[in-house]
Amino acid sequence: MWSVVLESLIITAFVVLIMILIEYINVVTKGSWSRPLQKSSNFQLLLITILGAMPGCMGAYAVVAMYTHNLIKFGTLVAAMIAAVGDEAFVMYTMIPNKALWIQLIIIGIALIAGFIINTLKIDFAFKFKTEDHLKIHKDSEHEGFKWNDIRTNFKNLIFPRAFLLFSLVLLILYLILGGEAHSHEQMHDHSDHQVMLAFSDELWLKVSLFITSIVALFIVVTVSNHFLEDHLWGHVVKAHFLKVFLWTVAALLFIRLGLEYFNLDDIMNSNQWLILAIALLIGVIPESGPHIVFISLYATGNIPLSILLANSIVQDGHGALPLFAESKRNFFLLKSFSLMVGLIVGAIGIFVGF
Repeated sequence: MWSVVLESLIITAFVVLIMILIEYINVVTKGSWSRPLQKSSNFQLLLITILGAMPGCMGAYAVVAMYTHNLIKFGTLVAAMIAAVGDEAFVMYTMIPNKALWIQLIIIGIALIAGFIINTLKIDFAFKFKTEDHLKIHKDSEHEGFKWNDIRTNFKNLIFPRAFLLFSLVLLILYLILGGEAHSHEQMHDHSDHQVMLAFSDELWLKVSLFITSIVALFIVVTVSNHFLEDHLWGHVVKAHFLKVFLWTVAALLFIRLGLEYFNLDDIMNSNQWLILAIALLIGVIPESGPHIVFISLYATGNIPLSILLANSIVQDGHGALPLFAESKRNFFLLKSFSLMVGLIVGAIGIFVGF
C-alpha cells in the first residue's frame, strides 16, 4: 500500500509541477499565445487542434471560448476536443514517457482527419447563444504585468500557501538528491513471460525531469507576488487539481495491483475487449479529469491494447468541455456524439487488426 501511495505522490507531484509552469507562462505572457489562433487562415484547423492538444485545460477552454463566439466551425471544435487529453496528458508523460508523445501525435492525426471530414461535409452546429463574457471566464482575465518581487518581502510576509509549497518543494528536492526511488521495485505479476511492474518506463528520466521542474517551480514560488501565488498557483493548480489527481491515481494503481494479485487481469481484458472498449468510450463522455487515469495505468502495465487507450483518449477531453456543457447541453452532447463515433471506429479497427 505504501508503495502505491508513494508512486501516486510522485506522479501527482510531476503533474502539478508542470501545471504550475504552464500557469506561470500563460499569465506572464498575458494569454498572448492564443491570439494568433483566432485569426482566420487556411491552417486554422491545424492550429486549433494543436491548441486543444495542449496538456491541461487551458487550450481546451480557449477553443470552447472561440466556438461559443462563433470564431471556429463545429468540425474544428470536434477535432480540438478529440486531440484534447486534459490533465491525463501529464500522467501519460509521467507513466509512459517513451510512448506518450507518439500516442498524442496519433490522436492529433485522427483529430485532423475527423475535423477535415466534418468541415468538408459542411456539418455545422453554430453556437446559438453568444456570450460576450465567456472569454473572460475561461481565460486569464487579469493580465497583470509580471514584476520581480523583493524576495525578502515575500519571506517577511510569508503566507500559508507559499510556506506549504516551499516546504513541499524542498522536501521533494532533498528526496531526489538523497537517492529516493521514483517507483517501487516490487514484483507485481509474472505476465506473458515478463514481469509487469506497477512502475514508470524510465526512472532516470523521471528523476531528472522532477528535479529540473522542482528547481524552476521553487524559483517561481519564491519570486512571484502573493496575489499571483494565491490566485493562480494555489487556487488554479494546487487546490483544483492536486487531491483529485492523487486520489484517482491511487485508485487506478490499487485497482491494477489487486487485479494482478487476485485475478488473471490479462485474460479478463483479452477475453472481454469489446466490453472494455464500451466502458472506455462511456467513461470518456464524463467531462472530468481522473477516471481516465485507469486506462493509462492499464496500458502502462500491458493489460489493455493501445486501441482501447486511444478510444478513451479520443472521447475524453478532461474537463475542457465543461464550459460548453454549462453554456449549451445540446452542443455538448453533439460534440460527444461525434467523438464517440470516432472513438468507436478507432477502437473497433484496433481490436480487429490487433493493436
